[in-house]
Amino acid sequence: MSATPTDHIPLSDEAVALLLEEVLSPGGLDDIQAGDVVGAYRLVEKLGEGGFGVVWLADQLEPVQRRVALKMVKLGVDTQGVLARFEQERHVLARMTHPNIATLIDAGMADDGRPYVVMELVEGLPLTRYCHDHKTPLRERVALFREVCLGVHHAHQKGIIHRDLKPSNILVAEVDGRPVPKIIDFGIAMAATKRKAGSTAQARAMIGTPFYMSPEQLENAHEVDTRSDIYALGALLYELLTGQPPFDTHTLTTKGEEELHRLIREVTPLRPSRCRSAGTAQPSSVTLPVFRSLSGDLDWIVLHALEKDPGRRYASAAEFAADLKHFLANEPVDAHPPSTQYFVRRWIRRHRSAFLGGCVSALAMIVGTGVALWLAAVARQARATAESQRELAVQAEGRATLESIRAQQVSAFLSNLLDNAADEIEKGRNPEALRLALDRSGTQLNELRRDPTLQAHLLSRLIELYSTIAEWKTALDLMHQRANLLATLHGKDSEIAREAELSYLKRLADHGQRVTAPPLLEALLARVEKKGERGSKYWFEVHRELSRVWLKLDDGHRALKCSTEAMTEATAQKLKSKSLVTVWMTHVAALESVQDFAAAEALLEKCQALATKSAFTGSLPKQINDRLFYILKAQRDFTRGSQIQREQLAAYKAAPDADSRETLRLLDRLTEFESSAGQHDQAVEHGREALALARHLADEPGDDRDSFRAAIGQGLRRLAAIESDAGHHDEAVRYATEARVYAEDQGNKFDILQSIQAMAYALRNAGRLDEAYRAFEEYHHLRQMHSADYRTRVGTLEEMRGIRMTQRRYDEALELSRQMWPQKADGPVALSDVEHLGNVSRFALAAWKALHKADPTAPTPPELGLWTQADKAWAKIEAERKAPLP
Repeated sequence: MSATPTDHIPLSDEAVALLLEEVLSPGGLDDIQAGDVVGAYRLVEKLGEGGFGVVWLADQLEPVQRRVALKMVKLGVDTQGVLARFEQERHVLARMTHPNIATLIDAGMADDGRPYVVMELVEGLPLTRYCHDHKTPLRERVALFREVCLGVHHAHQKGIIHRDLKPSNILVAEVDGRPVPKIIDFGIAMAATKRKAGSTAQARAMIGTPFYMSPEQLENAHEVDTRSDIYALGALLYELLTGQPPFDTHTLTTKGEEELHRLIREVTPLRPSRCRSAGTAQPSSVTLPVFRSLSGDLDWIVLHALEKDPGRRYASAAEFAADLKHFLANEPVDAHPPSTQYFVRRWIRRHRSAFLGGCVSALAMIVGTGVALWLAAVARQARATAESQRELAVQAEGRATLESIRAQQVSAFLSNLLDNAADEIEKGRNPEALRLALDRSGTQLNELRRDPTLQAHLLSRLIELYSTIAEWKTALDLMHQRANLLATLHGKDSEIAREAELSYLKRLADHGQRVTAPPLLEALLARVEKKGERGSKYWFEVHRELSRVWLKLDDGHRALKCSTEAMTEATAQKLKSKSLVTVWMTHVAALESVQDFAAAEALLEKCQALATKSAFTGSLPKQINDRLFYILKAQRDFTRGSQIQREQLAAYKAAPDADSRETLRLLDRLTEFESSAGQHDQAVEHGREALALARHLADEPGDDRDSFRAAIGQGLRRLAAIESDAGHHDEAVRYATEARVYAEDQGNKFDILQSIQAMAYALRNAGRLDEAYRAFEEYHHLRQMHSADYRTRVGTLEEMRGIRMTQRRYDEALELSRQMWPQKADGPVALSDVEHLGNVSRFALAAWKALHKADPTAPTPPELGLWTQADKAWAKIEAERKAPLP
């Protein structure tokens, strides 16, 4: 570690006491020399040295050979405080995997008992030095710094605050000819949600580098949160743009501690754009062309991050990065006051060509008008035209003002919403933070009833947010509210209202009480036909959704009747190309559901032929191909399916434009078929190939990294299932455990749920029934918190009931069957759902029969008569469904 200006700052007595304990302990000499071997690493040369640690360039000897950076505690300073800090750094590094954070490779203990960590070797220059030496242009500096923000955001998501962000801790290395910043040295990082109590000296000593420390960090280093890192990022960007930190370095290194605190706590730095005019910037660091572009957005962005009050800064490093992205895209930034002049200026910058064309047109009009003024009649006409143009301009200006006001309201609403979420996160309620913030913002939404257009827009945004966190109950309520609002605003049969209504019904079929969807869709279909729109594009769309819902309800005969009607209408309308294939595909699914596989495959071949002939693009060809595998799966012809899939995968890999995401999808489906076909070795091999590909892609820079991270979790869960099918139960449990740890690390609630379910199945198949029961119980509890469909209760409770039946704990199995029975809270729909009641009654009757056989003295359940009645009613409906259609 290199010395910093903090070495000359007067310290308090408590701060000195801390240094005496950890830094000035005897043992400045170290007996480790170049050439020594520590663990599997040979030391080459010393890279840096600080008060308690030393960093070596080292060669890894096994299992691979490469250059690394090895950091270890200096001999003689391994006090309890130092060792605790070193151990904390090891744990911090182990939790993070991000392309802009130096990677932890290994950790261990030297022969003399001193701990060490081994890091990825970053052979680069400090951020500011790199930009200076390479004369990096302004926009490239901002883009480079944005990557740093994303790395810091990753650390914050892992619950880690760096607390010492500065140029020397952000190294820039060339990777494939592109500069990549790497954040290093988490030696004084701390948990974002855990405050460790310590001595007064530890609490009040300055931990960090004053040039980049926030006011609250100066006051109490152990009472900071992620927004202290936001301040440090602002100071870093300030220096990157101006060549110096926000405050004069001479002042910080010569003034006493009290004056230092006052400056950082009370004095607002100069705007970056004013540094040169004030004569404070260092021209050796930043070239003149950079300064000419500094005023405006970058001033606002930097000063927003450097706010004295943490609550006024960016709420997260992700927000900081988003504003930098807006700047790079010439879009309005959140940190800038949204004046009309500002938005116009940004529009001109983004649409320079159109604006210049407009200027040329305007000039031509002026010249033409000058000529026309020679003729009085033409002049009068020109004045009349001008008046008309002026009136239109005033109207347009009024509309623009209204839109601007609405935009400000939307911005204020969403900003408040995010602030509320941030508050909840700070209180340690991270899993519920967004939900609580959204709920609390409902009052504001109601206050906007005077502007239903804006309210409808905000409802759309809220629906997106609730859907993102899988809050389907609330999302469905909001979709229903939005559909009703648009129907009132534009008329029930307007295009926008009908689309909103259909969107709601689609979501209801997927995540709500889907048994309520068919009558609502049939009513919508009747309204469309009453308006004389039978056979219209919208009619076919509603018809397709109705068939899909019947399929979801396992009523294949009704689905087939519905799709047959659409087929007849398609023939009458003489539909062409994609529209016709879409109708055919719905009919294929219905034929498959009634097990008419021959007819389904024959029609699917016609779909494929028409798609090939018409050279379809988009998702439809993929849907046609996928449907074949659904048919094969329904026939349990897994051997044929795996063979076809292997051939398709090989052909796709050989294509020059093969997409990685599609390769992952094909691999995933192949492993499913191979596992079901009993081809376990091949399934495991392809499952591991998919997982390795997802991990590689997740490490690559780009906007798709989040989707590839999701693919990692999916790959781990798939391998757990494959290994379980193969009878490798220990491996299955290991993969399921890793999937859950990874999902929790990523913070994705849906993936966490899926991973818990994968763990439950792996444990059940391994015969570890009590553990499996607890896993299913946890999954059931979490899912019920957010599900909007009473039917979802059955699936997991049935697994739990099955375990208790296997264990011959029939009384508990019977109680679980009672829990499956619809409750009053589920509403009248659930209590009248004969299919659901019939299925549950069969589970209950089977449990009672087993219990009565094992213990004839067991009391008869009071619900026995009701269960028997429900079973008979459902049996009658089943018989009617299985009867051939007339």
